[in-house]
Amino acid sequence: MASCQATTPLESPPWQGNAAGSQSWLGKFGLFTVYGAESDLEVTSPLTGDSLIEASLDTEMIGRGGIGGGYQRFLRDDFALLVSLEARYTDAVLIDPPLTAGGKE
Repeated sequence: MASCQATTPLESPPWQGNAAGSQSWLGKFGLFTVYGAESDLEVTSPLTGDSLIEASLDTEMIGRGGIGGGYQRFLRDDFALLVSLEARYTDAVLIDPPLTAGGKE
């Protein structure tokens, strides 16, 4: 003897996970990323106000690895609160480093 059972229809498409009240735990692992930083330095004389040193430093920080995790909760269908923690290992590469008074890097 066979029986049929009707299922209830879904409230939203099965691929739509961002509904208010939904939550998830996140895990991240990275192998390669590139970050950049630019800084400007100006040293002035406190007596005369003359500029003694002006230099700019561009740096590429190449990510060699990273790991992270977090928790996400949707407060509304289109607004989520995310709390996460990440650790990254990078190597800094200077681009056009400023020269010292002797002309050497």
